[in-house]
Amino acid sequence: MQRLTDLDLAAVAGEKHVRTTYVAPTLGYQVALNMVFYIVPPEDNIQDFVLSVAPPTGPFVLPALELFPLEGILPDWAEGARISGSAHEEIASIRSLVKGGEAVGGDMFLLEAAVHKGDKLIADVRYGGGCARHDFRLTWDGSLDKSDPPQALLKLSHDGNGDPCKALISERLTFDLSPHFEANADVVLRLEAGGAERIVPRI
Repeated sequence: MQRLTDLDLAAVAGEKHVRTTYVAPTLGYQVALNMVFYIVPPEDNIQDFVLSVAPPTGPFVLPALELFPLEGILPDWAEGARISGSAHEEIASIRSLVKGGEAVGGDMFLLEAAVHKGDKLIADVRYGGGCARHDFRLTWDGSLDKSDPPQALLKLSHDGNGDPCKALISERLTFDLSPHFEANADVVLRLEAGGAERIVPRI
């Protein structure tokens, strides 16, 4: 399994960037993050990247960790980034909070847990499927309740793309909340998801 640190989204000089770090177990690795180019943007608006990793080939390898900072630029349409390995297995992904956006769909799912950690919302979901891509989108209408502290209602929606299969799939979703809710912002997040609403604890 590839070893990446947490993914982050950042705005740099008006551009959206995705950043992470590959942790190599020894010296001598060659690592690159390659952007996938599309003729038409994908339906889920997630920009794909392929992580290429070449291990050292010499007879002697120094057993010391080596860190490779990786960064990619996102197109304007992208709502997040997904990194896969050379065998097309997904390694990690991150999505943006979409301010003023519409729900991606109305398919049911179970929200098992959600936490507000730094400038990210991390949600564990479960749904039936296994034969098609499942899309999730986190939206916010931009309003804050007049309470002390203020509260924001976020909505998590799901589109199963007509998946006919019934296997129970568990997935961890990570959403970047910046620049709307920075790590020190005194805002309580409420999350509407899977037909229920809950307060998201900050950790």
